[in-house]
Amino acid sequence: MMRAISFMTAVTLALTPSLAKKPDWPGINGSGVIGFGIVELIPGLRGNPGSVQFAYDIPAAYSDQIASGQILVMPVSALRDYDDIPQSALVAQQVGQAPKTGAFHMVATIHVSKPGVYVVAYGPYDGLLKFDDIDDSQATYKISATATGGGTVHWIDQDAGDFTISRFHKNSADTSPVLRLRMLRDRENVLRNRVQLLGAPIQLNARALKRVQMIDANW
Repeated sequence: MMRAISFMTAVTLALTPSLAKKPDWPGINGSGVIGFGIVELIPGLRGNPGSVQFAYDIPAAYSDQIASGQILVMPVSALRDYDDIPQSALVAQQVGQAPKTGAFHMVATIHVSKPGVYVVAYGPYDGLLKFDDIDDSQATYKISATATGGGTVHWIDQDAGDFTISRFHKNSADTSPVLRLRMLRDRENVLRNRVQLLGAPIQLNARALKRVQMIDANW
C-alpha cells in the first residue's frame, strides 16, 4: 500500500559523507574509476514536475590534485539493459572545473515529472583525489541532492559501488563515455532493497552480474 508523504517545502537531503578510501580514483580526460549512489526521486503532489540538483563536493584538504570532476545521472534500468552503458542512456552529464585553491564543488540538474530510480555517478574527470592520512572521522567526498517543486529524494544506497568509465572505442573518432559496472560494495542488500514507492527490485545485466561476482570472489 502506498504510504502518505507530506510535502511542505523543497526538500534537501544531504548524503552522509562517505568514508570509503579509493586510492584507485584517478581521472584522465574523463576516463578512470568513479563511484555511484542509487536514489529514488519523487515529484510533487499531483505529479507537478520539479527539478533535482545533485552537488558533488570535495574538501580542500583532498582536492588539490583534481583539475575537474564529473557527475553522470541515468535511470537505474540502465544497469539491467546494458553491460557497457552508453552515453545515450544518460539523462545528465556535467563536468565542473576545480578552483586553483580551496574546496571543489560542482552541480548537475535533472527534471523529474514522475517517480523514478536513478544512478548518480561522480568522481574525477581530470586529476585524482588525495587520500593521504585519512582517518575514519574525515569525509573525503560527498554527493547531495536538493529537490524543488515539492518533490523529495530517497537514497536507496549512498555509496553503492564503482564504475570504470572510458572514452576509448573501436572507432577512434567516438569520444563519448562508456560506463561498466566494476563493483557493488554491498551487493546482496542493494539488489534486495525494495524501492520505497515503486516496489521494484534493482536488476543487473547478466554479464555485469557475473563480472561483479568474479571481482567479489577475488577481492
